[in-house]
Amino acid sequence: RYLLALCDGMGVGKNAASHSEKTLTLLERLLEAGYSQETALKVTNSAMIAANADEGFSTIDVALIDMDSGKIKFIKAGAPVSFIKRRNRIEIIKGGSLPVGIMDEIVPKVTEKTVRAGDMVIMVTDGVIDAFSDKQNGEEILKRFLLETKTTNPQEMAEKILRKAKEQNSIKDDMTVLVGSIWEKR
Repeated sequence: RYLLALCDGMGVGKNAASHSEKTLTLLERLLEAGYSQETALKVTNSAMIAANADEGFSTIDVALIDMDSGKIKFIKAGAPVSFIKRRNRIEIIKGGSLPVGIMDEIVPKVTEKTVRAGDMVIMVTDGVIDAFSDKQNGEEILKRFLLETKTTNPQEMAEKILRKAKEQNSIKDDMTVLVGSIWEKR
């Protein structure tokens, strides 16, 4: 399995970054130890509630890829949309659910898809969607931008998305972009 994951803590700056890092580190360690994603999320949620009663919450945005079958499982708790780019097509993976650290029970939105060689998985925090929004649907504007952007390099794609988001002059929140490319191992 291969893990792509983003956490976005409440607020901006160092406190939000610290909260996000704690959340992601715990989740990653639980998954590495072999716990199911459901158990790992429940334990992470409980730990964040217990340790951070006054510090807020974090979104969790996970893409767990089975490298043998190409099955990808998106697990979202308070996270915005993600995208799968396949040649000239963009598939939107909707967000949903509450972030971790708010309620005792967490019910993440889980979406399963299949990826293949040449696909790109694009994950962003809500600050990126907000930057693209300027009185319009930020998801749709970002989707169009992804369709128009011609690169197979994940680093280059991430940099182009972030550069375009910064051009919007409406930065109100932290922005993170994570892009992974699916390549066939030979």
